[in-house]
Amino acid sequence: MSKFKTLSTMGLTDTQSIQRFSLSEKNGQDLLKVQFNQPENSVLPSSTSFSFKQNDITQQQMKISAIEELTQLTGKHTRGDHEKLAALEADIDRMEAIMKSKIDEMRQEVHNLF
Repeated sequence: MSKFKTLSTMGLTDTQSIQRFSLSEKNGQDLLKVQFNQPENSVLPSSTSFSFKQNDITQQQMKISAIEELTQLTGKHTRGDHEKLAALEADIDRMEAIMKSKIDEMRQEVHNLF
């Protein structure tokens, strides 16, 4: 059983070959790029990318878990981690506010039924 459950779930089973990772944003999605140590003539990919919808709390939780595991695995932080961490925390706060608003809205609809 893998020590890195989220990475395994994402299909990254050879965690020893992971060299570094980066996080960026494009068109309302967060893009996580994972780069591997591969021999020059290897047929295996040198990197893989994952996209996470910014308005999907489940995907945001997976992204955060993956970043935590990648940071633990690589033993270093990526450039600008403090800013990224602040952005992730802001994303979580925003998602919590959206979820609270939706729950309040649903409660009001239920209340209006009776």
